[in-house]
Amino acid sequence: MRTAQVMAEQDLPGLLIMGIGGTHGVQESLAALLKKHFSVITMKELLENKKEVGKKIQCIFVSEFRPTIDQELLESLPNLKVIGNSGVGVDHLNLKMISNFGVRVTNTPHAVADSTADMGMALMLASARRLVEGSQIAVSPDTNYFAADWLGVEVTRATLGIIGMGRIGYKVAQRARAFEMKILYHNRNRRSQEEEQAVGACYSEMEDLLQQSDFVMLVVNLTPQTEKLIGKKELGLMKPTATLINISRGAVIDQDALVEALQNKTIKAAALDVTYPEPLPRSQEEEQAVGACYSEMEDLLQQSDFVMLVVNLAPQTEKLIGKKELGLMKPTATLINISRGAVIDQDALVEALQNKTIKAAALDVTYPEPLPRSQEEEQAVGACYSEMEDLLQQSDFVMLVVNLAPQTEKLIGKKELGLMKPTATLINISRGAVIDQDALVEALQNKTIKAAALDVTYPEPLPRNHPLLKLNNVIITPHIGTATVQATHMMAEEAIANMLSVLNCQPIPSEVFPQ
Repeated sequence: MRTAQVMAEQDLPGLLIMGIGGTHGVQESLAALLKKHFSVITMKELLENKKEVGKKIQCIFVSEFRPTIDQELLESLPNLKVIGNSGVGVDHLNLKMISNFGVRVTNTPHAVADSTADMGMALMLASARRLVEGSQIAVSPDTNYFAADWLGVEVTRATLGIIGMGRIGYKVAQRARAFEMKILYHNRNRRSQEEEQAVGACYSEMEDLLQQSDFVMLVVNLTPQTEKLIGKKELGLMKPTATLINISRGAVIDQDALVEALQNKTIKAAALDVTYPEPLPRSQEEEQAVGACYSEMEDLLQQSDFVMLVVNLAPQTEKLIGKKELGLMKPTATLINISRGAVIDQDALVEALQNKTIKAAALDVTYPEPLPRSQEEEQAVGACYSEMEDLLQQSDFVMLVVNLAPQTEKLIGKKELGLMKPTATLINISRGAVIDQDALVEALQNKTIKAAALDVTYPEPLPRNHPLLKLNNVIITPHIGTATVQATHMMAEEAIANMLSVLNCQPIPSEVFPQ
């Protein structure tokens, strides 16, 4: 049996990868997938016997820019036919040099389109509604009240300018349409009229796009033509209330010009998933620009409400956060990792997060209103009516969007939480009293559910010793669902109209009756 397995592996084409697991290697589950189709060879195995092993390699799998493809490596692989890059961007590959060796290069534009578009929307929403700041305020031990003038801006019906309307840009447009955004786009090649109409997008020259957009999102490949595509001139064309979002490559923006534009309030904000280099170097000027103070890690861990890991994975950073470091953090602190998983000792993290109920969920859309919508309305958004018990049992994310009434007070209690998946997340943007908070704390501690994201609590703010503030698997924001300039003005205008209607003995547009 073992001999047959070895013979089968020898028949498969040789595939070079950086390694399996550890600091730079591919995930073990991914390696298992590769082994179904290839005879997998690591860089360590190649370096131990270049002459013999090099002949077997016909393919290279590049993940997270590794292994590095240079001339020395290519010269050692006489039978290499193709390099498969995991991801869309290939700016880390010298395509001309590779082509000179007769080797072809592929990327994976389809696989990353949805996740990258999701990130673009997440950055836009987070920056517009000031979610990071809001969450810090909500859990800060210094918070005694939520300021009424702490406002964000609305994404709904705002103008989004997409620069780069390839697969990812088009996916962004599809998502933005659900927010009723006015969508402008600029691309090397204009989309067909049918494609434009499908997402409600209008082609625009870049200068006009920059001048008209509330949000400008960069979704282009990095090439000599797009390097520093957004510089001082382009930033100067943008609205002073505009936000620049980059989900492509850091070098697409002239970062010195961006710093100047943010300092001088030429634009309002920037939301960047990429920079150049990564991570950015620190300097006194940069610290002052963002109001940051250097700290020894031990002090940082002890003082921070949120600890965010944004480091490259290297031998020095593997298991950077372990049992000791987690023990230094506040019991009310949240650990955020946007770098690599191996930066955290996950066994230690599991132990530290014994009270964590769930992590995340993915909704196929449910519809929890007590009365079904019309068939046309359901079809328009792809929603299916469901009895609440079935909805709770099937959903990865459960979002509460109900008025507070005697019938909805403690609508979600111990019974309802017990029906939810252990991997589900509960989201509340209605009123805090809609949830039995004691039952929620218990459900989170006992891992009945995975997590909760709350824009509302009862009372507001919570007492600083409340158990919800001590759980790491809860995100709380300071009731900012309607905290935008637009919404506050619209609410005032609507209230004025209602009051004038009463004074003028006219029908009241929005009258509230006793239950």
